Amino acid sequence: MAKCDNYRCPICYPDWKEEEEAAQKRAEDDKQDCVNCWRFYQKKAEAIVSVADPIARNRRINAYGFSTPAAKFMMVSYDERGKVSGVTLSPQVETLPLDSTMVIVNDLQRQLKQGGWKQIRVADDPPIDNTPATRARIRACTAPTAYWQAVDKYQIGLNIRCFRSEDHPNDERYLITLDLGPLVFDDSLRP
Repeated sequence: MAKCDNYRCPICYPDWKEEEEAAQKRAEDDKQDCVNCWRFYQKKAEAIVSVADPIARNRRINAYGFSTPAAKFMMVSYDERGKVSGVTLSPQVETLPLDSTMVIVNDLQRQLKQGGWKQIRVADDPPIDNTPATRARIRACTAPTAYWQAVDKYQIGLNIRCFRSEDHPNDERYLITLDLGPLVFDDSLRP
């Protein structure tokens, strides 16, 4: 007797349930192996991003360049043609106390300013300065964001977010996020 094409037919395939459960178990085991592997390498991997505008580099000027500290989290976005359309990263290897967070943010903003970036949307999103008012906004978990623009090419959103752990609810820690991509905001450049 020839078997039918229905793999769930109890007559032609009497063990189909067991075979399907075994295949599902293998797939779950493979997925868990992949997750465990990712967790292992994630603990060891760090990324440092250095940005330089290729056109400016060809003209032998250092426009728009900056480098981040080592990062544990980085995501690269691609457009439909496979070209990089944006980069999001957290330029730190662990959550940090506010003083350490401010050192990194101030250094990144100094590099951006030196590289020719201009801060935009200042009226809506004031600069992330190391002032008591800004520190109060950060501690209130409002995720202050500074926006920077390089002529008509790139924009950066740089923000600080609170990080609370259930294990240590009173431990004050922060995450920095840097988003680099093409122009999103149509905003006039402000000094």
